[in-house]
Amino acid sequence: MKLNLLPTYVGKGRQLGLAIVFGAIMILGSVGVAFAINVNADQQLKKVKEQSATYEKPVQAAIDYSAKAPPIIDKVKDTVRDIYLAKAMLAHNTVYPDFYVKIFPSIPDFFRVTQIQVNPSAPTTATLRMTGVLKTEEQYRDLMLALLRIKGAQTVTRTGFTPKHVVLGGLTRDDQNPEMPKLDQPNLPKDPLDRLDRMIASGRTQPFRAAKGYGDDPGERGPMPDYQQVTVSVVLSDPIYQLQTPNPSATLNVGNAGRGGGGGGAGGKRGGGGGG
Repeated sequence: MKLNLLPTYVGKGRQLGLAIVFGAIMILGSVGVAFAINVNADQQLKKVKEQSATYEKPVQAAIDYSAKAPPIIDKVKDTVRDIYLAKAMLAHNTVYPDFYVKIFPSIPDFFRVTQIQVNPSAPTTATLRMTGVLKTEEQYRDLMLALLRIKGAQTVTRTGFTPKHVVLGGLTRDDQNPEMPKLDQPNLPKDPLDRLDRMIASGRTQPFRAAKGYGDDPGERGPMPDYQQVTVSVVLSDPIYQLQTPNPSATLNVGNAGRGGGGGGAGGKRGGGGGG
């Protein structure tokens, strides 16, 4: 059996000394690590500064060279602006022909168009106006249905059509089987002699009135006999109908935007030079 006759504070004092020694070692180690890190950071910073010094001259040369661009651009700004305007004008030249190419397949063959025009009212909205000739009331109705099938058609308005109906004569004691007379002609008797007498009695000199463009002076042809001229208007609204002329100010500013971008780039380079 072994007895520990030393006081308790003797053992605790030894532990405290060991802790102090261990703490001092840790502090010294931390100071050494921090010093090594600091020295390494200084070395890396010095190395980076030396590398950046090698690029300073080429960067400055690039900045000086880019500074020559604004004076050169200012000399040709009018030419650049005119080029952008000319390109926009040439691009817009095909807008209306392309529109009519899309519309013509939707126009029925029985409707002979004599005049056609389109007027844009909004960026994607236009009013199509057509004048043409047709013959029957059925064609007049079918034309409206055909025009409503055009892509983007909203409404269709039209001028009036005068139907030309032939009325069958009524039954009489002398005519139990009436015949339908030709348009704008009276109902003549069926007996050949009576018919001849009626025609002789109504005979008179009638001048020849040719339909417009048929047998008279050369020019635009109007409706043929038994045909009528009507005008239709179709309101179209669809992204494919961009017929408005481009805004000249916006078109001209395209060239200015390009020059503005060059100036902004120069400013950025000057800022970068200041940061270095």
